Amino acid sequence: MSESNGGGQIAEELRTLVSEAEALLRSTANAGGAEFQDRAQATLQELRARLNALEETVRSRARDVDSYVRDNPWQAVAASGALRCCSVFSRAADDGCARAAPGGNSCR
Repeated sequence: MSESNGGGQIAEELRTLVSEAEALLRSTANAGGAEFQDRAQATLQELRARLNALEETVRSRARDVDSYVRDNPWQAVAASGALRCCSVFSRAADDGCARAAPGGNSCR
């Protein structure tokens, strides 16, 4: 299964952020005290562990969805169509409401 969704991109951006924070920590090692560096290092390790757990959760849920869609293709198509219809109807209602209200204010 490919990571064409935004989840993979978000995980990669978070990994980049952690790497940049680690580089910043190394570059300021001489300027800060040992206590600060130890605390920062512990925080970075915790962040990396949480990121790994989050990534595994997302992958697991993606596998579950993939399995469901493969086992129930017509139900998945129907659900997708229903969501699309709701989206279209909602947008049409919002557009009609904006045209009907004076000054372009919404009806809500």
